[in-house]
Amino acid sequence: MYLISKQTGEDAKKAAAEKLPFGPEFDWGVISRLETLEVWGTSFKDEGEDYCLFKAFDAAGQPIGQRRMGGY
Repeated sequence: MYLISKQTGEDAKKAAAEKLPFGPEFDWGVISRLETLEVWGTSFKDEGEDYCLFKAFDAAGQPIGQRRMGGY
């Protein structure tokens, strides 16, 4: 897997609220505490199905949410 993108602050909150199938559509409980959003994706080298993994972190860098979506 590799890091596709990393956003912070208001940009991260906006991206985290993006509705399926274009974004992770995290609930308000996650978005209200969110400081950083990372998007990880599989590569052709990875075995198994292709997917993206949205990882949400609070201001202390602690994970507060994760959502996996099929495809790139």
